[in-house]
Amino acid sequence: MDTLHERLLKRGDTPGGWTFKQGEKCAEAFHGSRFEEYVMTDSLTTGDVVEHILSRLMDEHTVYKGANW
Repeated sequence: MDTLHERLLKRGDTPGGWTFKQGEKCAEAFHGSRFEEYVMTDSLTTGDVVEHILSRLMDEHTVYKGANW
């Protein structure tokens, strides 16, 4: 949550405000086996995150075979 709160503060949102409350609620929804792998994005660019996710998808046996990425 620290990273999320830092990002919200950087964009000018108010601590305890709607976006902070929604962030906490949404973060709770992403816990569980469906979301097993977490990517620490603190020091990554958007491109780095995309590359990481794509490489993980391409490594999986359940990748959409024949998809043109």
